[in-house]
Amino acid sequence: MATLETHDYRNSLPPTTEPRSTVTTTSTDGTAARADTSMQVAAGGTTGEALAGLAVIVLAIIGLATTGNLPFYMAGICALVAGGALVLLGMSMAARLMSALEGSGGAGVGGLSAEFCGGVAAVILGILALIGLYPMTLVAVAALVSGAVLLLGCCATAGSSSFSSGRWSGMSESNRVVVQEATNAAAGLQALIGIAVVILGIIALASNLHTLSLTLVAFLILGVGIMASGSALSAKMMTQLFHRR
Repeated sequence: MATLETHDYRNSLPPTTEPRSTVTTTSTDGTAARADTSMQVAAGGTTGEALAGLAVIVLAIIGLATTGNLPFYMAGICALVAGGALVLLGMSMAARLMSALEGSGGAGVGGLSAEFCGGVAAVILGILALIGLYPMTLVAVAALVSGAVLLLGCCATAGSSSFSSGRWSGMSESNRVVVQEATNAAAGLQALIGIAVVILGIIALASNLHTLSLTLVAFLILGVGIMASGSALSAKMMTQLFHRR
C-alpha cells in the first residue's frame, strides 16, 4: 500500500516580521534630548543672571560708599553688568520656551525680545557713558531702561510656570506647588523692583542734584531684582532637570 507523505508548509514559510517603530522612538529620543539641552542652557543662563545681579549689588554699594570719580565708574560698570544679565535672561528664557512649547506659536516672544534688546541697549549706554559721552545722563537712562525691561520681563517669569507644568514628571504635587509659588513670588518682586527703578531713573534725570547717587541706588535695587529672578528660575529649572533624570 502506498503511503502519502504530508508536509507542514507552515514551517517552510518565511517568518513574518512586525514593523518596528524605530523612527518614532528615534524622534522621541531626539526631542527629549533637545528639550534637556535647552533646559540645561536655560539653567546656566539664569545662574549667570543671578551672579550678575549679585555683582551689580556689590558694585553699587562700592559706588555709594566711595567719593571722587570712582562712583561714576561703578555706575557705568553696573550698567554693563546689568545689561549683560538681562541679555542672559532673555536668552535663557528663549531656550526654556523652545523646550516647553516645541514649535507651537510665539507666545511670550515679545517680552523675551524686549529683555534681550533692552539688555543690549543698557550695555551700549554704559559703554558710551564710560568713554565720556554725556556720562551722568546716560547712566541714568541705562538704569531707567533696565528697570523698564525688568518690569516687562516679569510676565515671562510668571508664565514660565505654566509653560513647564506638563513636563514635571516625577515631581510630587507639593514640590511642584512650592516651585510655582516661588517663581510667581519672584515675578511679583521683579515687577515691584522694576517700577521702583523706573521711578528712580526718572527722578535722577529730572534732578540736578544727587543724580549719580540716585542712579547707584537704582542699580542697587535693580541688582536685587535680577538676583531674585535668576535664583528663582535657576532653582526651578535645576529641580526639573533633577526629576527628569
